Amino acid sequence: MAEVLVVDDDSLTCRTVARLLRAEGHVAHCVYNATEALHCLVDRLPQLLVLDVMLPDLTGLDLLRLLRADPRTSALPVILYTAVRDDKVKAEAKKLGVPDLVLKGGGWSDLLPHIEKYLGNQ
Repeated sequence: MAEVLVVDDDSLTCRTVARLLRAEGHVAHCVYNATEALHCLVDRLPQLLVLDVMLPDLTGLDLLRLLRADPRTSALPVILYTAVRDDKVKAEAKKLGVPDLVLKGGGWSDLLPHIEKYLGNQ
């Protein structure tokens, strides 16, 4: 069992991903913007962050830059889960150490293999 933080301003997407993670035996928490995510990460670090790119306060990439600059969170595994289909976003994510960008719309079967890559049988 692993702890996962899901950051997405779309509450339905966030709750759905969290529910599916729980069904896989993980502990999942939802927050709806980057500020809430930063507050959660002060208290404890999850084993994985599932992060949307389009957030209301900071972009997911801006949040990722802050996380990478902090020694506590610099190695936190992150999956970008987004509707943004932009090669620049994908390239920037890779520069920030996030090779996993999963496009929304494909469903749980597209996201789950990326999650299992980081969490395995935890």
